[in-house]
Amino acid sequence: QNKYMGQDYLKTQYFWNYFYQFVLATNNTIGSINAETATSEQLGYLGAGYAFRALLYLDMARMFEFLPTDVTDGINAEGNNVVGLTCPIVKAGMSPAEAANNPRATHAEMAAFIEEDLNLAEEYIVNLNERANNTLPDLACVYGLKARLYMWNEDYANAAIYARKAIDASSVPVIGKERYLDTKSGFNIASDFLWAASHTSEDWAV
Repeated sequence: QNKYMGQDYLKTQYFWNYFYQFVLATNNTIGSINAETATSEQLGYLGAGYAFRALLYLDMARMFEFLPTDVTDGINAEGNNVVGLTCPIVKAGMSPAEAANNPRATHAEMAAFIEEDLNLAEEYIVNLNERANNTLPDLACVYGLKARLYMWNEDYANAAIYARKAIDASSVPVIGKERYLDTKSGFNIASDFLWAASHTSEDWAV
């Protein structure tokens, strides 16, 4: 069931806070590396920063974008037309004034921003040699994100092209049904996936 997910409930704020704190981490990475003077290793981490930021904004944009339906006309409680609006874009190095006057981006603005990040990620991430047990992205992940971006844009031809590129660039084996449905190992082995998250004893989790 889906309960208590409206604008007046705290649990909805959790998603907003989590994603924008994560965006802050990516912006700190991107803002701390000068591509003109960076080492090869630093360029690799810069590429990872752009890939993570693209992932976050692609997820947020699809969650917060208002899509019209046959029962809603896109006018919110304040009387504003919010059709096609996603979320604000926060970049590295933004001034307090820019951050304070930062409305929700349109679908087109957000898609262009994400594509730019992914193009930079594609350029730099080939320098990343250590992926920390797949917890950092590689070129296959960038291609996969491009496929998802083009799906969101309903550009299915490019989505198919980049989905194939992701498969071709990946060294991850195809997981069979038996392994996939295993209650102990299924979804618990990072090396089985293009990109994984791992908890340590120092991580806070609920």
